[in-house]
Amino acid sequence: MEKITYGELKALFLQHEGTRPEKHLTGCIVFTEDSFEKPYPLESRSYVVSSNNKAYRSCMGGYSIFAHNLDGSDPHIRLEAYMAEERGGKDGWRVEYCYLM
Repeated sequence: MEKITYGELKALFLQHEGTRPEKHLTGCIVFTEDSFEKPYPLESRSYVVSSNNKAYRSCMGGYSIFAHNLDGSDPHIRLEAYMAEERGGKDGWRVEYCYLM
């Protein structure tokens, strides 16, 4: 697994979706432990996300990033609302690293 930044993951997703592919990319976004009020294990802080989300596709009528975490405890979340690097603001969840799956 090669660790990349969220900016790199987002750029890969945008580039891939710009080709109008039949198959989409899948990545994982891992958030820092201190993004949360209590400690969570790595699998709880790791969210699987597809390039087939409105945030990564041009000409979409909205902006969303749906994801689920690896341990299944957070099965369907709109991640962009929580992410500091998206729309979560200065107190949002901070990305530790990402990787392609």
